[in-house]
Amino acid sequence: MGRPQRKLHAGAWHHRAQLALWLREHKRQSGLTYREMAQQAPFSATVFSRAASGQTVPTLEIVEAFAAVCRVDPTPGRELWKRARHERARAAGRGVSSPQPMRPEYIRDHATLRLALIELHQAMGELSLRELERLAQSSGDRLSRGTIHGVLKGRRVPTRRFVGSFVRACGIPESAAATWLAGWDRAERRRSLQAMADKPRTFTEGNAVRSFRYDAIRLLEKYRKDGLQLDLMEEIIIRHAEETRRRDIQIGESQIRGHAHESAPPAISTMGETE
Repeated sequence: MGRPQRKLHAGAWHHRAQLALWLREHKRQSGLTYREMAQQAPFSATVFSRAASGQTVPTLEIVEAFAAVCRVDPTPGRELWKRARHERARAAGRGVSSPQPMRPEYIRDHATLRLALIELHQAMGELSLRELERLAQSSGDRLSRGTIHGVLKGRRVPTRRFVGSFVRACGIPESAAATWLAGWDRAERRRSLQAMADKPRTFTEGNAVRSFRYDAIRLLEKYRKDGLQLDLMEEIIIRHAEETRRRDIQIGESQIRGHAHESAPPAISTMGETE
């Protein structure tokens, strides 16, 4: 008979203690020792014992292996694990204030998309890069640790495929993943509009130089300050872009006509010529 484990003192680590109790209860029901459990899984008896000690939060892979050996549904264990990891992240000053991440409907651009992905990652227990890679592979997706790190650190702009694979690896069902993809679509549309605004389209008319970039940025600031929704802001920018192009074309054509008129050869009069 194995040595009895220490009594748990939850204190500030309520969710960690709950996870340990869940693991202990299913081990008790299975009637297995840690040594017997280790014979059925790629983890040692010491790893399983430490996972149920309540002194630390084990990896998700260990929790799932624990449940598999004990022949129980791992879903409650995954939920307890997420809460315990979130509890630990908040204690370290990294976690979000709420266990729920930003709703994907609020994603407006790539900055808010990145924030939403970070909050989702934290709310789902701050899965390690290796765990995310493994979970993505198990669902038929593909994620590389380098890409995940680059996106979460803001060094890379995520692709649409990355967002879908990442949220599914974090446990978001396929039906809800579509909302995240729609958020990426909005962010990418906004990025395209900003790129359009950053590309100057100017014509000189006397001393007055008009720049589409200046006008578009000014509009962005005004409507952002007014709190307009992104879709309406986009519509305004697009309409403004179209109107600006029309005005630029008119001014350009006017200048071309003016130059043509100035450079035309003077009319030759035959009146008064001497034969």
